[in-house]
Amino acid sequence: MTTEGRPEKATVLLTESVGLQRDLQDMAGIAVSLEELALVVGTQGNPFRMVELLAAAQTLTAASGVSLGIVERHAQERAIEGARGILDEVAFARAWAEGAGLTVDQAIALGLMPPNNDVISG
Repeated sequence: MTTEGRPEKATVLLTESVGLQRDLQDMAGIAVSLEELALVVGTQGNPFRMVELLAAAQTLTAASGVSLGIVERHAQERAIEGARGILDEVAFARAWAEGAGLTVDQAIALGLMPPNNDVISG
């Protein structure tokens, strides 16, 4: 769904999607939308948040019992490898752990946060 080269448009569409899926309590759908939001965030230069969202999406996917399709899985793998190339090992591990520990509502809020609001505590 990511509208290549148009992250703002993708964010608007994904925001609507997440809201509908939350209303329907569609955890698998929320996970897919968070995955897509993570990829958009990655294009906006937010690798820490991208990793948090990928971890949250993976946790929700596992909890919902649904597996990603091959295209989505490859996109996730590329995004993770890209983030590993930007973040050091400690920052990557911290982002992954923080993302995996988020509640659904926290993960959604993180995904919908404006790109310039990243705070990395040290």
